[in-house]
Amino acid sequence: MDPVLCALDFSENSPVVLKAAVNLAAHFHTRLIVLYAYRIIPENETIADYRRTIVKKAQENFAQLEKKLGLNGSIPYEFRAEVGFLSDRIKSSVQANRVGFVVIGQRLASEIIEQKGMTLEGFIGQAPVPVLIVPEMQAQP
Repeated sequence: MDPVLCALDFSENSPVVLKAAVNLAAHFHTRLIVLYAYRIIPENETIADYRRTIVKKAQENFAQLEKKLGLNGSIPYEFRAEVGFLSDRIKSSVQANRVGFVVIGQRLASEIIEQKGMTLEGFIGQAPVPVLIVPEMQAQP
């Protein structure tokens, strides 16, 4: 099977989303591409410095998730931090990597739907591959 693409935002639900993507990739014996998309909106830094700061922080956040989930070699995977709108980065990654499945959290899916002015059905119907939307986890009392 073609790779699984997992879009993350490093929110509280990210471990659950990543775990779902890892399980899917393991089930299909395929590799996992983990995507973090960000926008360049520097405040007091140059664009290059801002980009380095964002990528470094994203890599640190992903390293924490790797450790938390024990990903060390369980499946082949790679982490990518890319500049742009998430919907555009997903579309580009799906095309460039022949992705077979996209895993995304409910919050990120809602953001894409809102940005694009579409419904959930429209979002899923427009996707070139199957999409798994992982629900947000409720805080435990």
